[in-house]
Amino acid sequence: IMHYGDSQIEGDRISNELRRGLQGRFGGLGPGLLPLEQPIGSATVSQSLVEKAYRYILWGSSPDFREEHRRYGPMLSLGVIDSSLVVWRASKGYDAPDSADRFSSIRLLIGQNDSSGVVRLSCSTGGGTKELAAGSGPEILHWDLSFPAQRAELSFEGIQGLEVLGISLESRSGVVVYNLGMRGCSGTIFSQADASQNKRLFSM
Repeated sequence: IMHYGDSQIEGDRISNELRRGLQGRFGGLGPGLLPLEQPIGSATVSQSLVEKAYRYILWGSSPDFREEHRRYGPMLSLGVIDSSLVVWRASKGYDAPDSADRFSSIRLLIGQNDSSGVVRLSCSTGGGTKELAAGSGPEILHWDLSFPAQRAELSFEGIQGLEVLGISLESRSGVVVYNLGMRGCSGTIFSQADASQNKRLFSM
């Protein structure tokens, strides 16, 4: 379930309650889709990013946060790796429901990739390395864990210029609710994103 909204849903305030009720009734784990860089704190997930990445968004009036292309992905935003080593970390937030404070599956949504390298996952119940070739994308890298975990670390090594469209902490079954807050947006910008890329991602 993709819950788009303006600043009223920032911080996962409303989506968190929807997720709590739906996962409690129908099952499912995890907070769902997260950006590479999270400028607004979340009640459900604590995130951090080591080293530099650029964040671009499709909404808002400032051209400084826009890319010239339309490859923004389902979050209508993207992060671009700008260092030879970038480490992304996530753990449970201060008000995560029992179901959303852990996950058993991780999906990394990737747009365009200009260089080869690897992505390493490390967490208490599993991990592994995925190789990326230059020119690949869009694609989704997928890790399944032996048991649910509450923390995850992704290391992006040697892949400067990689477009990260989102990182989803979820489960293989049940309900996942994505919180997609877009401050000041009236919801009239969806047609500006690359529909063919997103169609391909949604079919994976």
